[in-house]
Amino acid sequence: MNGDYSSLADILVQAARQFGSATALRRLGADDTYVDVSYTSLLERVDTAASVLARQGIGAGSHVAIMGENSPEWVV
Repeated sequence: MNGDYSSLADILVQAARQFGSATALRRLGADDTYVDVSYTSLLERVDTAASVLARQGIGAGSHVAIMGENSPEWVV
């Protein structure tokens, strides 16, 4: 991955293009087995989360707080 990036989102978009179905992260599923999340799936999840936040009026420059247990989902 080479290039100029202005944000983490730019990096994720490029990674999804380059690595697609490769595993971006692995999380523990409900049945105590690991579930792989691909770069493409991670980008889709990030886009969905960004859309939900934008519909709530949250965008660039907004401040938010997140409270919860440690989880790979916080990557999104």
